[in-house]
Amino acid sequence: MPLSDTAVRNAKPGDKQRKMDGKEKTISIGTYPETSLKKARSKRDEYRTVLADGGDPSFHKKVKKQTERESRENSFEAITREWLDHSVRKWALRHIESTGAHESAHRTHQNCGQVLRFAIATGRAERDPAADLKSALIPAKTKHHASITDPVKVGELLRTIENYQGEFITKFGLQLAPLLFVHPGELRHAEWSEIDLELAEWHITAEKVKMPAQHIVPFTSSSQAEYKLRF
Repeated sequence: MPLSDTAVRNAKPGDKQRKMDGKEKTISIGTYPETSLKKARSKRDEYRTVLADGGDPSFHKKVKKQTERESRENSFEAITREWLDHSVRKWALRHIESTGAHESAHRTHQNCGQVLRFAIATGRAERDPAADLKSALIPAKTKHHASITDPVKVGELLRTIENYQGEFITKFGLQLAPLLFVHPGELRHAEWSEIDLELAEWHITAEKVKMPAQHIVPFTSSSQAEYKLRF
């Protein structure tokens, strides 16, 4: 039974010292020199305070250790490492050329946002504070490449495409692009079910073009012949 104040007051002195609180308990504070004398004394005082308040220093130590472990596991660094481990399998690692400090800041902000949203999804954060920083970043300058309007240079581009020695499907896509005038993503996700060779039309679904109705792309005689020749 735990020692009570009444039991202490009613205790009678004896010839020898005796224990009145049952089995003696000890608690490890650490080993020297890993644990300094100053730190050992600080922990001793902490455990004495817990004991004086009626608590169990051993249980207090276990709870504190568990809390510290959970704090480390839920830190931004730990969640970032977990997110990277979760996401890296989806990435094709490649060298990325530096495009300037502003672009790097925006990429870093975007990555932090992804980490924090991952923390929210796994129940370790309630909101994304990175969103508050978006307006504080200097806008990144977008560099647009000028369109080729000179017929001579257009011819040079078409000859370059014709002499391309890379993957067949890539070359085929490059050859079709100037004949169909669609976005690269639309061309890349084209499906045979959308192609009508009889009508010489390509019917892209409304969902793909994010429009109320489907987008109909007419074939030129060259592009239709290209389809028949290749397939």
